[in-house]
Parts: sequence; C-alpha cells; structure tokens
Amino acid sequence: MVQDFISVIIPNYNNANHLQKCLAGLMQQTQAKSTFEIIVVDNGSTDQSLAILQQFPVTLLQYTAQKNPYPCRNLGIQNARGNIIALIDAKCIPHPDWLAQGYRALQKEQTDIIGGNIICQFEQNASVAEIVYALIYLSVAPQKNQSAAALTGNLFTWKSNFDTIGFYLENSRSGADVEWTERAKAQGKNVHYAAQAIVTYPPKKRQALLEAAYRDGKAEAQLFARKRGWGTFLWQALYHARPPYLSTIQKKIHAKNIPIFGHSMLSIWWMYWQVRIQWSRGMLGI
Repeated sequence: MVQDFISVIIPNYNNANHLQKCLAGLMQQTQAKSTFEIIVVDNGSTDQSLAILQQFPVTLLQYTAQKNPYPCRNLGIQNARGNIIALIDAKCIPHPDWLAQGYRALQKEQTDIIGGNIICQFEQNASVAEIVYALIYLSVAPQKNQSAAALTGNLFTWKSNFDTIGFYLENSRSGADVEWTERAKAQGKNVHYAAQAIVTYPPKKRQALLEAAYRDGKAEAQLFARKRGWGTFLWQALYHARPPYLSTIQKKIHAKNIPIFGHSMLSIWWMYWQVRIQWSRGMLGI
C-alpha cells in the first residue's frame, strides 16, 4: 500500500514577514515531517522573501509571467510529489495540528475536497474595517459540515482531482477558488468543511478591504456572468449595492463570534455597506 504524502503549496509575493511566520508554523506541525513537503512559488518578490526561504527546508519555484497567485498555485501543484495537496496563503499561520486535522478530515469524510477553518487574527483595538473583513470574508462555518467553497487559503484535496476538475483559472486574481469549487461540485465531487483544520489570517484595513471588494466584484463578473446569464448577473450586481439589514450583520457577528472592540453597530453597518457598493462597482466596471 502506497503511503500518503502531502505537498503544501504557498504562493508568495513580497510577504517576507508573514511568510516567515507561516513557514515557522509549518515547522511546528504535529504531522511527521517525513510525510510532507513544502513548495513555495515566488511571484517575483523584491523584498526579503528569498532570503527568508533560505532558512527553511522548502522547494522554491518561481513564476513571473504575471502577478497572480493562481498560476503560482497551479505551478506548485504540477511539481508536487505528494498525492495530497494542501494549499495555504503566505499570510496564514497554521495551528500546530493543521496538517494532521486536514489530512484526518480528508480520510474520515471519504471526500474529495476539504475546506479548512480560516480565522481572523485581530490585534488589540481592531478597526471597523477589520471587523467587517472578518464578517464578509473569513470565519465561515457552513451548515451540516458542508463547505460553500474551498478557499485556497486553507484547502486539502487529492492531487488526482486536478486531472479531472482541471487547474485554477489564471485570468483573474480573485474568485478562481470559488469557480474551481463550482466546477468540482458540477462533476459530483464532495466538498466538506473541517473546523479543526485552522489557520489564522490578518484582517485587511479599510483601503485594502475596499480594493479587495472591487477586485472580487470584477472577478465575479469575469468568472460567472456568462454562466448565470446577464439578467441574473445584473440583478446580483444591484443586489450587492443595496443597504444591508442591520439584523443580518448582528446575526453574523453572533454566529461567527466576531468581537466588535467597542465599535457601534451603526459604524459597522456603514462600513459593511461601503464594501457591498465597491463589490457592485467592480461587477459593473464603474
């Protein structure tokens, strides 16, 4: 019987400080080091990333054709020695049992894809924008153990799945993991959520959050408009721009156990709405 081997793949671009913490976390895994490899695909960094990598036992690949993490991930997958792929972002810090929990979930659920738990790592006195980022993007707890989408910041799957599903689309910097999950589900692949496979991620501040929302809206237009039809697409764009219900935000705060650090609900509501507007603007290209 062939023993499973895990290939951990990390795309990186000018994330030296975060990358060092990510790799240090991988060195502290409870999973036996003989059972996994680490592949870092650098996207043309100009900071100290390459110097940091010399401190760790990793395989370095370089991709510079375009600034985009998805072709970096694809290159890493293509060069992986493992029959299991574990994807993590350079800004993520894995819990010590992250690999063990993800691997266990992949086996236990007899599933094709595992989406792990991504938790915001707040600093003291987090801003309203950081709270809203956590509400919209992270700390997702799907119902009935199902994962809505396996995000590339924390994903486990069998390498053979890329032979049938295909690789990540490389024409968009955002949303290709959601599109890949939809392709997988359309082929009958099972996608499950592993709450104990945890990584932490620093929340984005205001300007970075608004830029991400616009970029994600643009990506949604590129990836899904033709599939869903222009009528549905336009309706979704307008839907994103509508004011959110305060009660919906309150429910999300409670369900996801997000601290609000003394900020008023009105300020959180206002920031949440700004993000929705930016997403809609990105979808419409305005």
